[in-house]
Amino acid sequence: ADQADLESLKKIEPEKQDGQGDRTESEKDAPDSLELEKLCTRLKNILGTQVEEVRISQRLTESPAVLVTAEGGISAQMSRIMQVVNKDAPPSKKIMEINAKHPLIRNMLKTFQRNPKDSYLEKTTDILFQVLMLQDGFLLDPHKMVDQVQSLLSDASNWYLKETTI
Repeated sequence: ADQADLESLKKIEPEKQDGQGDRTESEKDAPDSLELEKLCTRLKNILGTQVEEVRISQRLTESPAVLVTAEGGISAQMSRIMQVVNKDAPPSKKIMEINAKHPLIRNMLKTFQRNPKDSYLEKTTDILFQVLMLQDGFLLDPHKMVDQVQSLLSDASNWYLKETTI
């Protein structure tokens, strides 16, 4: 289930109803694929060896991102079993897929376009990765995640107060 088999997804044709030949408003508003590829490269650089690759998802509709196992890699379930046997066994390397239509990813892209080295982009990328690892059952450093979430919440509350102050 967590394997990166995109070929089978490509074979599924979406159903079209009358009048659906035109691009939707969100598709017209979709970011340039070259810019998204640059963002993927930046996210990979931020995450370093924690991920094998960062790429644009062809499967996500609601979530901002997902971690998948590379073809031929061991599944998340098998990796968890290996960690039970050997506590020092690292989780298998994952591919991070991002949803180009998700508001978080769009905001990350806008931030990247303004300043590729922005600390907010780095914090958000790292927290997003930690959340995805938690979803997979691998939270390597809970204290780091707690500190990052608290920092981001402080930033968000400051931004909110600036926006709502008259």
